[in-house]
Amino acid sequence: MAAKADAQAEIDRAPCEVSHPVREFTRRYDECTQHVCAGAFARTHRTTKFLRGELTVNGTWLVTGSGGLLGQDVLTGLREAGETATGLDHKALDITDAHAVREVMAKHRPAIVVNCAAFAAPDKAENDEEGALRINGGGARILATACAEFEARLIHVSTDYVFAGDDSGGVAVPFAEDAPTCPVNAYGRTKVAGERAVLECLPETGYVFRTAWLFGAGRTNFVRTMIRLERERDQVEPPAAPLCAAAHRAAARCASS
Repeated sequence: MAAKADAQAEIDRAPCEVSHPVREFTRRYDECTQHVCAGAFARTHRTTKFLRGELTVNGTWLVTGSGGLLGQDVLTGLREAGETATGLDHKALDITDAHAVREVMAKHRPAIVVNCAAFAAPDKAENDEEGALRINGGGARILATACAEFEARLIHVSTDYVFAGDDSGGVAVPFAEDAPTCPVNAYGRTKVAGERAVLECLPETGYVFRTAWLFGAGRTNFVRTMIRLERERDQVEPPAAPLCAAAHRAAARCASS
């Protein structure tokens, strides 16, 4: 037990250490909600300025995960807006490979990186949380570390799964950027880890954008799934009761912490 505590203390002392960018994310998150319910990490004022164009970017863009649903549209949108943007899919860049990430940053020297690379399958994450954590948490930290070294800004895409999703937080009322995070599943926990990593390593030049219900021209998405189910079934069932109960229990833990 003492050895485990010593190891954890070492990890906490060096959250952005280049030589061990993934190690703090390889442990299990047994006490996850105790840590992530302290507050969200989005930098609202800087994000708003960025969206309004008050923080200008002179230079090129790099989009990771450009082969995915979001990455495809982000890359297309940037190019249509006249920006110089390079897209790298998983085959071209594995964000969990620190050496490869650093080589890409040195080659392209982007002014801003948009991280669309993710383990984006919540159901599969339940059976492979370690694998999801390696990408969503460790990969995000590797990118953030490289961006800090090469003085690039980083836009990191997160998710509404970082919240419990109960009525007190955001079903009836939208979540605020500073609402307490309290994930109820493996996918949400790994995405919280990514948010923490980006904003710890890049406190002034890291941006977290939380998204939900993405759809677009490429690949399978929620809209296409609902259209398919409408054709195949007479009725589409809501989430199972145990899942809703888990969300409420997690929200209660957040409220009492």
